[in-house]
Amino acid sequence: MSANEALAPFETEYTRLYESLYKAHRNEKELSEQCILLKNEIVDNTHKINELKKTVEAYQDDIARLKQEVTKTMKLADAEHAREQNAQEMIENLRLNITKLGLEIEQKNKLLAAEKDITISKKKENLLKEREILIGEMETMRQRLKNISCYAEELEQKSNEVNQRMTEMQEIIGMQLNEISREKGVRERLEMEVRRLQEEIIIKKSELEVANVSVETSTNNVTRLENLIKDQKITDEKLRKKMSKLMLKKMNLQTDFDNAIVEIEKLEKELSDKGKKIRNIKYELNRTKEDSAKYKHEKDLIDKRLLKAESEQSKLKRELKQTLINVKNVEHDAQICRKEQLEDKQRIENLLREKNNIVLIKETAYERIKRLDHELLLCGHGKKKMEHEMDTLTQTIDDMKKQMEVVEKERDRYSTAVQGLEQKLERQISETEQKQVEVLDYKKSLADVETKYRQHQSLFEAVRAEWNLCNRSLIETQEEVQDLKSKLKITSQQTEQLKEDIAMKEANLVKKEFRINEEVIKNYNNKSKLVSLVLNRTLQCGEKQYNQKLEDIRLLKFEVKRLRTEKMLLTKNIFNVSDLRQEVFHLNRNLTKEKLKVTALEEEIQTPLNIHRWRKLEGTDPTTFELVKKVQILQERILKMSTDIIHKERKLKDAEKLYMNLRDVLSKQPNSQRETSLNKVQNILRKRGEKIKCLIAELNMYESQVGGFKDDMITMTNEMCELMKIFYAQKIKLQKIKEMTLKSTYKTILPDILVRTKKFYGGGFKIKTLTSKIHCTMDSSASK
Repeated sequence: MSANEALAPFETEYTRLYESLYKAHRNEKELSEQCILLKNEIVDNTHKINELKKTVEAYQDDIARLKQEVTKTMKLADAEHAREQNAQEMIENLRLNITKLGLEIEQKNKLLAAEKDITISKKKENLLKEREILIGEMETMRQRLKNISCYAEELEQKSNEVNQRMTEMQEIIGMQLNEISREKGVRERLEMEVRRLQEEIIIKKSELEVANVSVETSTNNVTRLENLIKDQKITDEKLRKKMSKLMLKKMNLQTDFDNAIVEIEKLEKELSDKGKKIRNIKYELNRTKEDSAKYKHEKDLIDKRLLKAESEQSKLKRELKQTLINVKNVEHDAQICRKEQLEDKQRIENLLREKNNIVLIKETAYERIKRLDHELLLCGHGKKKMEHEMDTLTQTIDDMKKQMEVVEKERDRYSTAVQGLEQKLERQISETEQKQVEVLDYKKSLADVETKYRQHQSLFEAVRAEWNLCNRSLIETQEEVQDLKSKLKITSQQTEQLKEDIAMKEANLVKKEFRINEEVIKNYNNKSKLVSLVLNRTLQCGEKQYNQKLEDIRLLKFEVKRLRTEKMLLTKNIFNVSDLRQEVFHLNRNLTKEKLKVTALEEEIQTPLNIHRWRKLEGTDPTTFELVKKVQILQERILKMSTDIIHKERKLKDAEKLYMNLRDVLSKQPNSQRETSLNKVQNILRKRGEKIKCLIAELNMYESQVGGFKDDMITMTNEMCELMKIFYAQKIKLQKIKEMTLKSTYKTILPDILVRTKKFYGGGFKIKTLTSKIHCTMDSSASK
């Protein structure tokens, strides 16, 4: 490309196109690899989500079971608390009874001291009866104390078991609550991600549809443009071949013309020398006439010299006649050239028809522009679809708010449940107050019993030892009761801690709700920012393309100015008459040389030239031979380029097949995998669409440049044709002037030579065929 001057300006653009195509191919490979990796990640994420759902379902059952166990333990704790209260009341009643009995015994001792008159037998009988009654009561009290101790031990065991269970349950509940909170957070995040991905999938589906439509239209446009480019390349190749042929013909004719001019100059010099000799001879004849009397012997010698001079004159006249005949042949060739000029005019008309065809192609390009405007309208419809999707997103946000209201209602329901529990506690407190009232009633009944114990005070002294034992047992039971109270306090503290934990969790839920609302607002703001960024990016891309087009227009204007300056220089060169006069002088000088070489040219014309034409080109004009070789090399390169383009088209078709296969695979995949894969494919297609748009813009620019170059070539060829016409007209005028001067000076003595008769030389080739070919080359050069 750099070696060829014609293709040198296209080198950078071709390299840029090739690099962009290579980058596109590499990006396709990278994106396909990324698609595979993303598919694998999607599969892993779906498995994880399913496992998390299963674990959540399993933990929901455990949570329900644990809640039931907690309610059962709370009921058991309440029952144990009621039993402990009953036991404490019984112990207090027994203490009161014991104190009353001690007081009654003291009173009875006093009464015994006061009532000595009463008979001892009656007293003893009464005392024995009372003693038996008291012994029976003591036995019943002992049995009750044993039962109470056994029951207290059972309560201690149960309380220990309950405490262990409570601690275990609290630990399990804490672990499960932490896990549930984590899982809730993960689940909420996953739900948010799923919603975001669904929204992005909807957006990207619409973008995919728009991109598919744009890709289809761009592929159709690219195929049409490629067909047009191929046609234009074929026409350019044909024109280049014609131009190369015409250039070769022109070079051959120029070489022949230069040789003829040199020979004419030589002949003119010889004629001038011979004219001088003739003048000298005339001068000598005059001198001989004056000195005829003196030099009679020298007269014979002078006559002989005159005869020789006349013979030389006759030879020169014959040569002049032959040159005149050659001039007539040249005029005949000029007529043939005129005919060929008419044929060239017909060719020019054909070229004008081709120009009209190009205008039609331009109109088709305008129609394509209209189609692109239609595609822009389709893009506007896609934008409306995006706005509709934004409305759907706002509806989803409203649904989220409704769900938050449902959660708040559940929170209110739980608060009402807590209030119900508080009411239950108040009821239990009222029941305890009722029991205290009953205790007071029992105290009254005990007061009545104390009056009886006062009567049996003397008998109770024997029971005092047993009372001490009972007192010790009571102290032990009190200690046990205190332990139970401490345990109950611990359980109450634990319940308070649980209540505080519930309050903390409710506060955390409120904070989470507030955070979720903030995240929703942030997402909405991010979406608005993304929309603004997308619009800014599209505007930037449009500005870049607009600047590129402005730069292209500036370059084209610069080239138009350069061509105009060249045109002005050429017009100035045309109007430079002094240069033309110098060229006429040189042509006159070369005509004298050509006249001497006319005979040699006739022999060369009669002998065949096309046998070893390439070898003669190597020897005579190596520059044209190198140009021919370069043209052949360029043709080979063009063929290679066409093969490369065919390979690239095949690769594009393979890529389209892969795209269809990917679409089928995505249709078979689940929704989550399909959404993630569609997102990535949409990003890839968006990038490709931008690259295709850039390539289409570059193609349009190149087409406009090619059209400008074609117009410039047509104008240059027309100007060259006009210049050649002027040149040949002046040349013909000069030849006519010279012929007139020659006819006036010399008369024809020798007979005319017939040029149209068939002559055979060497290998038996005809002169007519050769002359016709040479005339064709002359006409082609003239047309150029």
